Amino acid sequence: LHGLQAAKNTIITVFDAESQPEPDQFSKALSILHHDPDKYCIQSKVRISNKDQNWITRNFATEYFEWFDQFLQEQSNIGKVFGLGGNSFYISRSNLLKSGSWDPFNVTEDAELSVRLIQHGVELKLIDSYTFESCPSTMDNWLLQRVRWNKGLLITQLVHLIPTFGTNGFNLSQWFSFWTRMLAGTALPFFNLYVLSYFIYTWFSPRVSLYADLAMWTLMVVSIGFMVLLNSISFKRLKISRNPLPLIFGGIGYIALHISAGYMAYYEYFVKPLKWNNTRH
Repeated sequence: LHGLQAAKNTIITVFDAESQPEPDQFSKALSILHHDPDKYCIQSKVRISNKDQNWITRNFATEYFEWFDQFLQEQSNIGKVFGLGGNSFYISRSNLLKSGSWDPFNVTEDAELSVRLIQHGVELKLIDSYTFESCPSTMDNWLLQRVRWNKGLLITQLVHLIPTFGTNGFNLSQWFSFWTRMLAGTALPFFNLYVLSYFIYTWFSPRVSLYADLAMWTLMVVSIGFMVLLNSISFKRLKISRNPLPLIFGGIGYIALHISAGYMAYYEYFVKPLKWNNTRH
């Protein structure tokens, strides 16, 4: 927000301190924005540069690959709206101002800004260019970052989910396309709490239904199997080692981190909603 007040040029871009955009990224973005800078907001893809460091960075790299290279790419190809990443996007200064710029009371300001840009008729477009950045490599640092993200996404949903329904830029199809993925992420701890509670209950009490037990275990095994399969495909595309044991247990551990971050975000929403957890790089 302070940077915007000092910025005077027509096009503004945002990078993190460790971001390393490809050299031709600026020209690719400018080629789209040059003739009509107020029509689009251009988002580049983000790749993780320390992907081979440990099990956390491997799974983080896979997560980003599936988000930017697959989900956002598909959304952009078919003209669907999506949430911006925190850096490597290009937008006109006038679009930022007319949309209200960044919300200083939201700690996931990029996703929240996306909502207001869409409502003001700005088209979001992904370009075929990468920005490389390092991701957290320790559990405590990963949790600090992800708790902030989850908390900001929760606040964004509480503020905008219902009011955007049927408004400009959010017809029925676009509304479901934008919010479903975000809702699934913030609701993840609730789904897993049910599964965890069921297993704890049936462990300490007599089995009342063999079929229910079998169904729950089958569901869990199938879910883990799909996770391992998808991660294996992404690891291959990212040229990451696909050693089976680290692949399986690293994936399970990464799910556990996501669940923990979700519950911590709920807690922080009520006791310290404006706290900005700094990520060490």
